[in-house]
Amino acid sequence: MPSPEHGPRIVPVIWMVLLGCTGGAPAASPFAFTEATRFAKDADPPVCQDEEITAVIDVHEHAVGQAGLDALLAAIEAAGVDRTVAFSMLDGRYEDSLLLIKEAANLDGVLIPFTTVDVRDPVALGFLKSSVAAGAAGLKLFSGHGDIHGDLPLDSPLAKPIYDFLESTGTPLLMHVNAQLYVDELERVLDAHPDLVMICPHLCLLARYPGHLARLLDRYPNLSVDLSFGNQMAARTAFGAISRNIEVWKRFVRVHVDRITFGSDTVFTSAGTALVGSMNLESYLGLVQDDSFVYLGTEYNGLAADACTQKHILQHNAERFVAGLPPERAP
Repeated sequence: MPSPEHGPRIVPVIWMVLLGCTGGAPAASPFAFTEATRFAKDADPPVCQDEEITAVIDVHEHAVGQAGLDALLAAIEAAGVDRTVAFSMLDGRYEDSLLLIKEAANLDGVLIPFTTVDVRDPVALGFLKSSVAAGAAGLKLFSGHGDIHGDLPLDSPLAKPIYDFLESTGTPLLMHVNAQLYVDELERVLDAHPDLVMICPHLCLLARYPGHLARLLDRYPNLSVDLSFGNQMAARTAFGAISRNIEVWKRFVRVHVDRITFGSDTVFTSAGTALVGSMNLESYLGLVQDDSFVYLGTEYNGLAADACTQKHILQHNAERFVAGLPPERAP
């Protein structure tokens, strides 16, 4: 196993190129993200009355068109994932959302469709309402992505009706937010909408800063994160940061075991992405379950989670999120 001090080591394995969506992390933080905020807390491992995982649930995948959906379904089956949240990419947003909602009705709970909107679009709120009425379980927003954000803050008046609807109806939100850039805006959204149930994916782009992430989770009890990291560069960066600091992240998981979910953030577009996606999912499962795991030929330290922790990350936390329920430890 690679040592935490030395981080990952290279393994001579040739993998296919990962197709994913960018994490949008900047090369350097523009403000005071430093090691001064350390994560020093710890907790006993969680105890579950029933540690059996009856359905592994993935909260973060993209499916573009019917071919993308077919590839996604093939990938989760190959990786041993039972249910998946899926949503479109930006292009083809509305037609993909409608396709996912329609197909979900025929898949016996395997597909959990989320819709996507652009808050700048004048029909965004209406489309969100009609999507939820038709069967969408939640909303994915890209608003806090470095490539999308532009000059529109997360707490823009244009976005407020979206957040109001989600909060009033108990509809969950998965919103990409680069917290190294937009944490103040995120906090204003969460302060104004305390009942909003939200996942900030990719550890909120704070894999190098567990102390800052812990501060967010401690302040906002309805906020969770996922362990997906998107494209090759973003994933390698995050896996490396976790691997080099593995004991800190194991403590983090013990403290925040009810706030962490699982996914890979793969973009499924064609039959060829099914194999890529299944390998991605196997790597992310390895991150949760094993002492070490391999991603694209590099070995990293894993969390080696105990059975109750796995139950939280791989099932319980996702079940509560997609139901629009706030985080709560498994009984």
